[in-house]
Amino acid sequence: MKKKFQATVTKSDRLTYIEIPFDPSKEFSIKGKMELRVTINEVTYTKSLLSRGNGNYIMTLNKDMISKLGISVDGIVDVLLESPESDDKVLDDDSMIIEMYKKVRIKKEKSENLDILEAIFTRRSIRKFNKEKIENDKVELLLKAGLYAPTAENKKPIEFILVRETLILEEISNALPRGKMVQEANCAIVVCGNTDIQKQKGFVIEDGSASIQNILLAAHGMNLSAVWCGVYPMSKVVKDIRNIFELPSNIFPIGIVAIGYSEEERVIANRYDKEKIHIDKW
Repeated sequence: MKKKFQATVTKSDRLTYIEIPFDPSKEFSIKGKMELRVTINEVTYTKSLLSRGNGNYIMTLNKDMISKLGISVDGIVDVLLESPESDDKVLDDDSMIIEMYKKVRIKKEKSENLDILEAIFTRRSIRKFNKEKIENDKVELLLKAGLYAPTAENKKPIEFILVRETLILEEISNALPRGKMVQEANCAIVVCGNTDIQKQKGFVIEDGSASIQNILLAAHGMNLSAVWCGVYPMSKVVKDIRNIFELPSNIFPIGIVAIGYSEEERVIANRYDKEKIHIDKW
């Protein structure tokens, strides 16, 4: 489904945005997070709409988008909203990603595993899970994938806590400032670093991050869904997670991956920006 309209660019103290002149939740029959594909003055933009209550929504514009549009405050723009189910779910004419995304949807329908590039280019963070239990063999593969990540000096300082107990998932959820989805997950993996094995804490954080990425890709590749919840370096969160699991002094939590079967579908994202690529020097 598509909806075209004109809108005025507005700026408040902290936000630059456009107002949506209708209730998109009714127009597109979407419940929950309002994520639509948007084209503004023929420039593609993927952004979640912000609700202001009573069916009123706005879309914020970041600095990069404002620059691409070349617009000023009070300027009029042409806007096209498209639902996630739109047949032309594409971004910036990147044919490789488009074709890959189509193949991934077919594989998921058949419960087939993805290859590594398909998993990398089509992975999204999922924050809504259904109640379906993850098979034990898949959980074991996730843990193996995490420990197969590279580590600095090959010291292997990363250790996991697998959480499947509902009450503990709720404790984690309450400890994280943006982790309410953890209590809905089927399981979570707390990724920890051992500073007795690797003295350089910066290396431990890098090792843990690589491990988390492996878990995220493995989950997506096996038709599971996951989201990375940050812990370190938020001191209060680190302390709370330490207390929940009674971690010894040489172990600190780096991040948590919440995993389950998805209850939402998110549109394909374009993350490639040529302006961030520098050749031989900055």
